[in-house]
Order: sequence, then structure tokens, then C-alpha cells
Amino acid sequence: MSDDAQFDSADARLHALEQKVNRGEDLSEEEQDELERIVAKFQDEATGSIGDINRRASEKADDLHSEYDKKLSELEAKARTAKARESVKVVSKDQMMKSDAEAARGLGVGLSIAYTILGTPLLGLGIGWVLDNRYQANMFKGLGTVSGAVLGIILAFWMMNRPSGPQR
Repeated sequence: MSDDAQFDSADARLHALEQKVNRGEDLSEEEQDELERIVAKFQDEATGSIGDINRRASEKADDLHSEYDKKLSELEAKARTAKARESVKVVSKDQMMKSDAEAARGLGVGLSIAYTILGTPLLGLGIGWVLDNRYQANMFKGLGTVSGAVLGIILAFWMMNRPSGPQR
């Protein structure tokens, strides 16, 4: 006989004894012993079932805990990797900005020197042209151009040799 059939049989017998008590009939000694055995059997089954439920719940909790720890470790590893990538990006960006700033400063100095070398002879030529027209001469354009070129070269060397950046 299977466990379910035994349970159903014991349940039916318990129900029959319960009805007898509800009708006000007295139970014989045999029936009282049978009732006590059935109740004890149900209590043993319930205790065993509760123990099984507790054991399975504990195993499931352990499984969930180890799964949680594994996922947490994976997440921490991903976070460390992402943080490392981000810090590399920040360092790279900082280096690029410094490089761009230095290049811009160099370009600014280079253009200033070029304008000085080209602009001062042109300025000398312009001043010479004005003086030639005013005094009806023809020598001031040449003198202004040559003196502007010399002055431009002197200024260019001065610009290249002056310290760059803020002075402390």
C-alpha cells in the first residue's frame, strides 16, 4: 500500500472517529488507542515534512547565497575594469589637452615671429614711402625697408629667447 493510500485510509478513519465523538458517542479503548496512533502518525509526518521543508529551504538559501556572491564578484570585476578604462581615458585626455595647449602656444609664438619678420620691413617701407613723398626723395623707402628688416630680425630673436609661461 502506498503512502498516499495509507494517509487517505488513516484520514478517513480519523474522520469517522471524529463524527462518532461529535454525535456524543463514547469511544472504546481500542478506538482511543487507534485515535492516538493516528494522531501520533500525523504528528510524525508533519514533523518530518517540516524538517524536509527546513532542510530544502536552507539548501536553497545556501545556493542563492553562493549565486549572489558569484554575481557580486563579477559585478565588482566589471566595475574595476570600467574604472580602469575611464582612468586611462582621463589620463589620455589630459595629455592630449596639454599637448594641444603647448602646440597652440608654439603656434602663437611662431606666428608672432613671422608677423614681426614680415611686418617690420613693410612698416619701414610704408614710413619710407611717406617720407619720400613728403621730401620728394627716393631713398627713404630702401632705408625704411632695410631698417625694418634689421629691427624685425632683432625682435624675432628677442621673442624666441624670452621665457615662456608665467614667471614666479
